[in-house]
Amino acid sequence: MLFQIQHPAPEWSAECVTGGRLRQVSLADFRGKYLVMLFYPGDFNPHCVAPIHSFSSKVEQFQKVNCNVVAISTDSKMCHLQWTKTSPEAGGVGEINLPLIADTTHKISREYNVYQDQEGIAYRGTFIISKDGVVRHMSVSDAAGLPSVEETLRMVQLFQRSDHEDDAFVYSK
Repeated sequence: MLFQIQHPAPEWSAECVTGGRLRQVSLADFRGKYLVMLFYPGDFNPHCVAPIHSFSSKVEQFQKVNCNVVAISTDSKMCHLQWTKTSPEAGGVGEINLPLIADTTHKISREYNVYQDQEGIAYRGTFIISKDGVVRHMSVSDAAGLPSVEETLRMVQLFQRSDHEDDAFVYSK
């Protein structure tokens, strides 16, 4: 089933690397908070390091507004672990402040409609999920050009404000 804005986000559960450790995580773990899900093509891809670093450096700002951030690729948990243990100078991402989710079955990528069958990887995608598990925003691209960290944070705050207001649209000032 293809999901849409203002409909429940597809449920998922997978292994991830966070803080140098492996653990199981699911969408349900984030209920009660907003969640930004970042899909990216893969580890050890030089074009994926900068966006991951950008979001990782702003994790505290997202947490201050009751929002978590996760990054998802079709790489394995061991690949994620090695990527975080490899310095950026050597082609890795180094230490980061957000979980890297291993979508090795491609189930999450397929359900969020970002999976590239021919390549076996995900397109770049940004999804904002409400504290109730509802899709509030989705943006998918085959190249660069997704919302910046600042724009994503601004959108989260706008959606949160609209959660508390009668008007369907909240405009920034």
